[in-house]
Order: sequence, then structure tokens, then C-alpha cells
Amino acid sequence: MNSTHSLLNTLKSRGTNPALTWYGPHERIELSGKVVAMHLSKISQYLRHDLGVDSDSHLIIDLPPHWKSILWVLAGHIAGCQVVNDTNDAGWNDVVITATPESPVIETTNLALTLQSLAFEWPGTLPNGYDDAAAAPMVYPDVVDLSLIPNMTIEVTEPPQSDQTCYAVIADDPIELARMFAGAILNDAALVIMTPENDMCSIIVAENASKWDRI
Repeated sequence: MNSTHSLLNTLKSRGTNPALTWYGPHERIELSGKVVAMHLSKISQYLRHDLGVDSDSHLIIDLPPHWKSILWVLAGHIAGCQVVNDTNDAGWNDVVITATPESPVIETTNLALTLQSLAFEWPGTLPNGYDDAAAAPMVYPDVVDLSLIPNMTIEVTEPPQSDQTCYAVIADDPIELARMFAGAILNDAALVIMTPENDMCSIIVAENASKWDRI
């Protein structure tokens, strides 16, 4: 079964080996399995304990493709809520996370997330009506007790081949990227994601990766 517990356990078993590598504009960020599991643990505990999400809650992803948005999508599943990208009909027990905090959605919890890869808090003054999605989860432990959270089935996109150890893909919808990342990890592979301005061919060679062709 493709589940949140198996995803976390597989990530932890990768240790310091690469799990997710991000090529953005002018940056390369590599996250090991241990580091990804740590972030997912912190974010999911924040969602459950601070924000009180449950199976009826929606985590609304108003974020561009980015390694941070992928982590929030997966952490939402681990926390047990529904992950969507539509703010229509957002309710009191829903959470909206955005990188462009301009007008908070009424009656929901609104989070502002900086996409600066090395930033641990929102730069400057946090806009009214928003909580800091980078800083708030950091107070939680690096490891979540799996016996205290439900083991949720997650939708994954299976890799096109089963014998590769690393795949490369162009950045696209964060929810689909999260499915691809989970699919790669659960098949003992890493994922390299790059924005369109990067040279995919040279990155594939440098990372010893295979292109993830999508129909």
C-alpha cells in the first residue's frame, strides 16, 4: 500500500542519500531522505497540533512549483487532511498557504510561505492576517511518532521504469510533483526537479538521472 507511514519510513531509510534535488533560477538545493522526513514531520505536526486539521479540513495549496510546495502537499496528507488547490468555498477548518500574501481568505487560517530556500522565516513584516509557514513548524520535533497519526493512503504517480535510481522532471503543478516524488521514493529512487530555464540535458548528465517522460 502506498501510504504516508511507508513514505516517511522509506525517506528515513535513505539517510543522507539524496531524495529531492531542486534546480530553480540560479540555485541548486539537494535534500536527503533524512532531511525531507524531518521537514514533513515538523510541518505535519504543526498542521495537526497548532492548526487542528482533520479529515474534513482542506489544505489549499496556492503555491508555484517549488521544493517547499511539494513538502507542504505531502505533509498535508501525513496530517490527514485533504490537499487541494482551489480556494473556492474555503471554510473555518481549512488552511490556505500562499507565497503571495495579499488578501487573506475570510474565515480560514492563512499562511505565508517564503520561497527563499535558505530562509527560516518570512522576510520583513508579516502581512496582517497571516501566520509564518516557514517559522511556525520549526518548534516541532524532527521525528513524528507514527503511532499517534493515522496511516493514510496517498495517491502516487509511478515512475515510467522500475530499474532507475534517479529521475528528472520539469517543474509543474505542485500536487502532481508531490505524487511523482512519492512514487519515486517508494520505488527507491530520487527525483530531480528543474524549472524550465535550466538545461535539462546537462542536469540529467550531472545527476546521473533518467528523464521522466509524461504522456
